[in-house]
Parts: sequence; structure tokens; C-alpha cells
Amino acid sequence: GSVLVGAYYTHLGDDNEKESGYFEKPWDWQAIRENQQWIIQFASIDDPFFPIEEPRFVSEKLDSEYHEFSDRGHFFDTEFTKLIETVKQKLL
Repeated sequence: GSVLVGAYYTHLGDDNEKESGYFEKPWDWQAIRENQQWIIQFASIDDPFFPIEEPRFVSEKLDSEYHEFSDRGHFFDTEFTKLIETVKQKLL
């Protein structure tokens, strides 16, 4: 499985992101999904780097187990208990 934290799918108009090359081709959502037994995703409405519509779209396309917060920003915290608990549930 995979865990996505703060996922986005466009270059967001950022020149550095454009130059990365990750956003030049369309995402093959079906292939990504089929390559996983499960996908867990975490996002926060107050992420300062991209709008919440980005991770919501990714979740919709991947049919991920989606966890949305209102107060976690870009998840720079040193502890993320919810992530650990959720992954443990998948692995047990």
C-alpha cells in the first residue's frame, strides 16, 4: 500500500514544479490504483502550499481512504499519531 500526505497533481503554476517534469504527462490513475492493495491519504484544509481541491481530486481518482483535517497545515509536525494508527490497522 501507499500513504500520501499533502498530495497534489498539478504544477500549481509554480515554475520549479513545472521544471520537475512530473506534470507533463497525464496521470494514469487506474494504473496507480491497480498497483496498490490500499492507499491512505491525509490532507489539511489549511495547507499553505496548495488548495484543498488538489488532494480531494487525487483521492477521488485513486479511491483512497481519505482523512481531511482543518488544522494540520503541511504536516510539518514531528508526531502524526493518526497516520501511525491508520497504517497499523492496514498492516494487522
